[in-house]
Amino acid sequence: MLRKQEVARLIETHTPLKILSLKRAGEGMHNEAFLVNGSYLFRFAKTEGDRQKIKKESLLLPVIKPLLSVAVPAPEYVSPDFSFIAHKKLSGIFLTKKIYNASTPAKQRTLLFSLAGFLTNLHHINVEALNVPEVERTDFEAVYREDFKEIKQRLLPSLPADEQTFVESRFRSYFENRENFHYKPVLLHSDFSLDHILLHANGQTLKAVIDFGDAAIGDPDYDLFYLYKEMGEAFILDLLGFYRSPNHSLLLEKLRFFVFVEDLQDRIEAMQ
Repeated sequence: MLRKQEVARLIETHTPLKILSLKRAGEGMHNEAFLVNGSYLFRFAKTEGDRQKIKKESLLLPVIKPLLSVAVPAPEYVSPDFSFIAHKKLSGIFLTKKIYNASTPAKQRTLLFSLAGFLTNLHHINVEALNVPEVERTDFEAVYREDFKEIKQRLLPSLPADEQTFVESRFRSYFENRENFHYKPVLLHSDFSLDHILLHANGQTLKAVIDFGDAAIGDPDYDLFYLYKEMGEAFILDLLGFYRSPNHSLLLEKLRFFVFVEDLQDRIEAMQ
């Protein structure tokens, strides 16, 4: 954990800001955040891999910001070694299941329309014109074949025979259905989860989306993964009333598979 004195030294070394106040603003898997002077949010990378995420954001966000209809962070300060990135704090309230469920049907439809609009907007950005090499293409088949290899080595031997068979059948079904890989690659947020979605104070329209460190190019269906996991299948079905997807049944089966694999990965992590 970074000490405030070290944070202040880094900020004063690499930015022209005069620090009047410095508060911890939270900690995630990839960074520690500090609020400076009540307005600037500084995020400090934890690992070398996290520095690469900061580098990616610092290059990508200025390119896509003018192309999106909702606010995204606008980096103002980035350290030379990408150990930190800073932008004006974006205001708003985070989307939660409680907020959504407490909304009237009309407000829910407005929010769904807003979310679908952002995803549609993001996914229609011309990836060939991005010119940000740090935003890499994700080969989902290769990724999940590697995941399957790890699961077979580290988890399957500890499972009952019938569960081993079930796990293998789920992966086999995903790989054998070639439609799962017939998609036009798009720009993905790749971590479109509730804690990255900010709403206006009315709780019914999207105001901002944050944390593009996992942005990639790949299967558009993947950007519904976290919403599916956190909000449930009924929410996704309602969202599909506004978000165009060519094959709803295929999409839902993929989302169920993505969640299934992450649950297996969580079990491996719990064993460590």
